[in-house]
Amino acid sequence: MDVTFSPGGSLLALGIDDGTIALWDVASRQRKATLTDFTGPAHLGVTSVAFSPDGAVLAGADSKMRGKDAVRDGTISLWDVATRKRLATLTDPDTVSVSAVAFSPRGAILASANGIGTISVWSVAARARIGTLTSVVAEAPTTTKEVNSIAFSPDGTVLAASTVAGLVELWDVATYERIATLAGFASGVGSVAFSPDGKVLAGATAAYAVHLWDIADHKEIATLTYTDERAEGAAAVVNSVAFSPDGTVLAGGTGAGMLVLWDVATRKIATTLGRFTTFGNSSSVLATFSPKGRTLAAALVGKVNLWKLS
Repeated sequence: MDVTFSPGGSLLALGIDDGTIALWDVASRQRKATLTDFTGPAHLGVTSVAFSPDGAVLAGADSKMRGKDAVRDGTISLWDVATRKRLATLTDPDTVSVSAVAFSPRGAILASANGIGTISVWSVAARARIGTLTSVVAEAPTTTKEVNSIAFSPDGTVLAASTVAGLVELWDVATYERIATLAGFASGVGSVAFSPDGKVLAGATAAYAVHLWDIADHKEIATLTYTDERAEGAAAVVNSVAFSPDGTVLAGGTGAGMLVLWDVATRKIATTLGRFTTFGNSSSVLATFSPKGRTLAAALVGKVNLWKLS
C-alpha cells in the first residue's frame, strides 16, 4: 500500500493491497478512477505509487508471491493520468517484487527498488532500464535483502535507499556509485525522505525513532522519538516519514496506527493524530503532505484520512 498527492495537489493516488490504484479528487473527496492492474492469485497488491513531476504520468509497482509457482518478474505500470490508460509496463526480470518507485525531480528517470537488494534505473522516455545499483545487502549472508524505500534529493543528484536489513545508502545518480552508508540498525529502516532544501535525510526505524542525517558530512544530527506503552514489536516501528513542503514539520506513521508530527527545529513532538484502528488489529500508517502543505493525508488498510493544516 502507498499514498501520494499529484504535484498540483488536486489528485490523491492510493495503491491498495487488492491490486488496484484509486485516484481521488481532493477537493470533492470523490473517487475519480480505479486503475486495475496487479490482480490475480500471484499478486500481493500495489506496493508503491509515484507521480511524475509534471503530474502527467503515474507509476505503480507490485509484489508477487515468492512460492514455486510465482512468475519471476517484478512489474511497474506507467499510466496516463488524464486518460487513465496504461502507457507502458516496465519489467524487472530479476525479481518477483518491486517494493518502491520514485521519479527524479526532472522526470527523466524512474528508480525502482526490489526484494533482492538492487535498484533499477529506468529511462522514462525510452521505457528501458539504463542502470542498476546494487546494495551491500544483495551479497550479504542474510535472507533479508529488500530495499524498501527510495528517495531522490530535491536537486536530483543523490538517491537515498533504505533496507529491511537496517542500512541507509546514498548513491550518486550520475555515476551510479555509492557515496556513503549512513547507518546500520538491527531493527531495519522503513522509509527515507529528504528535507525540501536537500540538506537533511530522515530515516524511520523501529524503537519509536526517526533519525536525521546531515547530507553534507553524512553524520547523524538528531534522533526524534515518541513513546507508546501499548506498542510492542512491529507496532513500535515508525514505518513512514514525510517532510512538510516548508521543512518545518516531519510526519511519521507508526505500526500502532498513529501519526506523529515533530517540530523539526526543536526536535520535539508537536502533536499526534489518532489511532486509526483498534490496537489489537492495528496496521502501518503511511503519511504524505500536499504540495502546498495545507493538507496531510494518512493511509491505513486501504483508507485515507485527510487533515487541514494551519
